[in-house]
Amino acid sequence: MPQYTTDMKKILFIFILIVLFCSALAPPIHQRKSIQDNAIEIAIEDYLKCRLSKPYNAFLVWIDGISEYAPYKIDDDLIFIDISPAFYKVYITPVDTLGSTRVPTRHTIKNGKLFYWHDPDYGLTEEMVDIFHQFNVADSIRLEEIFTRQDERTDSYYQVKNHSKRGAHYYFCKNNPSNYKRVITNIATGWYKPPTIRCRQ
Repeated sequence: MPQYTTDMKKILFIFILIVLFCSALAPPIHQRKSIQDNAIEIAIEDYLKCRLSKPYNAFLVWIDGISEYAPYKIDDDLIFIDISPAFYKVYITPVDTLGSTRVPTRHTIKNGKLFYWHDPDYGLTEEMVDIFHQFNVADSIRLEEIFTRQDERTDSYYQVKNHSKRGAHYYFCKNNPSNYKRVITNIATGWYKPPTIRCRQ
């Protein structure tokens, strides 16, 4: 029994060391958020220079939105951002009270154009609801109607991408968002071979 207890203490000690080591390697949450926000800002500024942005005034931003069934995956040292025109409306339902994280909750307006995205760390605000209606990208339908079209397992809002139209896909290095590549395509991310981008270690 004493030998068993000693072995268990050694295993527990090693486990604690591994957890502490991994925690030290992972950047703090606020740092990861800052990197992501910086990448979004760079992507939007670049997107506004594209002809793709000219005919529209509202755009949906997807962050790391890749299907689990897609044959191509994105390296862990990259952040992926997809920007495309908002062809479909965000459906606001009775469950979307202030503070809800089910619908897109963040936005920025550049050159009179709206860019909005979902951020689980931010709740829905009155300002966001007003922005949705101001740019005519929100609609309200009965709850039972949306449940017939949404994934009830995740309770996600009904926002379908129109893959017949091209969007801009951005691949950023997490350790240096100024190092990125852009792909203009109507193919969903993960269903084509992503570009090669070298990130400093």
